[in-house]
Amino acid sequence: MGTGRVFGLTEEANGIEPFDRVLGHALRALGGEDAERVFLIVDNGSAHDPNTSPERIRRQYPQVTTVHLPVHSSWLNQKELYLSVLTRKALTPADFVDGAHRSRRIAAFQGYYNQWAEPFRWRYTREHLERYLSRQAPHDPLYARPRGTSQRGPTPCTGVGHPVTVQ
Repeated sequence: MGTGRVFGLTEEANGIEPFDRVLGHALRALGGEDAERVFLIVDNGSAHDPNTSPERIRRQYPQVTTVHLPVHSSWLNQKELYLSVLTRKALTPADFVDGAHRSRRIAAFQGYYNQWAEPFRWRYTREHLERYLSRQAPHDPLYARPRGTSQRGPTPCTGVGHPVTVQ
């Protein structure tokens, strides 16, 4: 389904029921109800908590496997990238008369966006991350640093597909 196209509904509130409605809408729009397997990539929001949502979603849609991104990795989530574009291009300034006005603006932008949509392509490399971490290290001693830059007590971990060191 990697088209980059956006399918969504606007809801007045966040929560399990609105999330489930949007998920059902997206599966119908993309043909996911009839698919053999669908991977649903989500963050750790309360409407899709990693401890409870996989089972709840599997009961409703047995073909869906829920995959939770690591905490603090919203930049890996295609939806979050789209929401950033939506906010900059259509929701700023936030001069809505009411919720219906906001919903119409979001729907109009969604239609416009889908005319040229394609999946986001990451160009951020290991070298980019290491340069960023090196720039941050002098400002925050607890910040993750590239391997070998710490003098005491490094704890290796994995980030963005390669090892980094956390002090």
